Amino acid sequence: MRGTRGAVLPIPALLAAAVVCLGLSLYATTLHERTPGQERSVIRPATADALEAASGSGIVEPARLDDALATIPGGYEANLTVRAEGERWSAGPAPPSEASADDPQTAIRVVTVRVGQGQFRPGEFEVVLWS
Repeated sequence: MRGTRGAVLPIPALLAAAVVCLGLSLYATTLHERTPGQERSVIRPATADALEAASGSGIVEPARLDDALATIPGGYEANLTVRAEGERWSAGPAPPSEASADDPQTAIRVVTVRVGQGQFRPGEFEVVLWS
């Protein structure tokens, strides 16, 4: 029965291990040299956290903007604004004048806003973040 067992020759096994190690080191080097871009920006998770804190059952309640402002990461200032049906609610300091919707530190989400008891309107939830 000894002849039917699988066996691996040492030279091909060492070559395979060397190729795997080389591949892993190239992958790690590439990741290390990569600079964080917009996809690594803090605006996306900050917007998600603020939106969750301002929402009840998926509906933004303008009265909860101060709670949402508390979720902004340390070291950053933020202005949160909700707009719906010509009305505007805001929390936080005024954003710097150079901030625009094209700025990577500005995010706008379309949401449902509670404008009164049992009244819901489509609106926008805007987060402007700066340090």
